[in-house]
Amino acid sequence: MNKNYDGFQQASLEGFPGMADATGISTVNGYIAAQDSFLGRLFGSFFLPPKPGITDFMSVWEQGKRKAEWDSEHQTLINGGGQWNGNIPIPMYRNLAAQLTLGLEDNDIRVSAFAVELLDGLPATVYPFDVNTELASKGQQLFKENCAQCHQPHNGKVYTNIGTNLNRSYVVNWLIREAALKGFDAICSPETTVDMAGQMKKPCAKFDGVSLIDKKSLIMSPNNQHHGYNARPLNGIWAQAPYLHNGSVPTVYHLLVPNERPESFIKSRLEYDKEKLGYVWSRSDNNQGYQFDTSAISSFSNAGHDKNIIDGGYTYKLDWSDNIDGAKAIIEYMKTL
Repeated sequence: MNKNYDGFQQASLEGFPGMADATGISTVNGYIAAQDSFLGRLFGSFFLPPKPGITDFMSVWEQGKRKAEWDSEHQTLINGGGQWNGNIPIPMYRNLAAQLTLGLEDNDIRVSAFAVELLDGLPATVYPFDVNTELASKGQQLFKENCAQCHQPHNGKVYTNIGTNLNRSYVVNWLIREAALKGFDAICSPETTVDMAGQMKKPCAKFDGVSLIDKKSLIMSPNNQHHGYNARPLNGIWAQAPYLHNGSVPTVYHLLVPNERPESFIKSRLEYDKEKLGYVWSRSDNNQGYQFDTSAISSFSNAGHDKNIIDGGYTYKLDWSDNIDGAKAIIEYMKTL
């Protein structure tokens, strides 16, 4: 707390509903592992992440669209990752990590195993309000030209050039990764057997039909491969507010029109803003939600996805401040995803 939340300890202890500190159990285990050595006892705090990696909770549906795949030699995982930065590519271990994030030290492996099957094809909820189909049709073409290339299924690319705060992507260092590999393998190795609905199963024996024996290193991707963020498919994007990995942008409108992003807003309101696509974010008299200040600490920054980028010689428009009508058309199309 003193290292990562200096001057912000009390607010952090009170909590931020809907969010998690990605420093998590893996980091704690890495820190504890460091304490077991002489150098660790002297320099243990050095191994902690330099800043907190606070994130919003991700959507869980349609994980099959962001699932990693094997390379042709079945030795490396490519084209996906599932998390904000894809550092735990195998769904079974990603689910175990989610249980640990919630503080469940005695993981019930069956929960994670059942979730792999359930969430792989669990559909996103359809937008429940009216859609202007004519406007959505215009937005579809703009989306295709500026968004679809990145936000496509099985895009495992990690983006470092969109200006978002990178604290979350640097949570795992070499020691913490080694400790996590050891810890996850101890919880669920390829030989671990559990009773699932009357059948004895080995939920960590294979991934996509390929044996995981002698592949413990694949539980977490190499550190130099996830110092950035994935661009996920946007199915059900209407229900994923607030936006960016740290939930610092209240609506899709504010994501597309960055010069109107509020520095602080109310999180956890239940009323829906059908025009801007997100939950109502301004203050109300019903005491719903809590104040979220994007300037409080660096991890809360609402910067990013706010400037046009050039990739492969093509310019993608991310800032629609000069074309509000175009932004509204894209928003209308996003309601159909």
